[in-house]
Amino acid sequence: MSPRVRCTGEDGSAGVSIELMATLIILFLPLILMTGTGVMWFQRYTAAQDLAADVARVIVTAPDPNRPASGEYDLPLDQRLARVNAELPDLVADYGLDPADVAVAYNFADLPSEYRRGETLTVTVTVTAPGITIPFVGSFASRDLTADHTERIDQHRSITRP
Repeated sequence: MSPRVRCTGEDGSAGVSIELMATLIILFLPLILMTGTGVMWFQRYTAAQDLAADVARVIVTAPDPNRPASGEYDLPLDQRLARVNAELPDLVADYGLDPADVAVAYNFADLPSEYRRGETLTVTVTVTAPGITIPFVGSFASRDLTADHTERIDQHRSITRP
């Protein structure tokens, strides 16, 4: 039987690998945190775009609930906005957003008293997105992400303003 051969000079190799791992973690931790933040911003911006589209479609396509069988679509604008404001918390919750982080804006000041067929309606949604999120510490430097959607009023409808 031949004697076993032992390698010498391997003392301290565990200390080098721990130092190397700590250095890599410290170097790549900001990159990992920024990647997570970018995903969150993308999700929030996409939710803002979809929410703006949903709100604009609800305003434009809301039928008159008092005359469902007649096919009348001349529901006044204030009633359409009341319907949107009633459905807005459900729409926001569908996207997993906090209602305090969402602002919906309509600009009707410079529009004519009646939306005519073929005209467009624009809705702007602003969502607050957290900045850099550090686990167990919190998030810093939040910013607002704004998306808008323009919906065309159908050729067979019109919306009257009070």
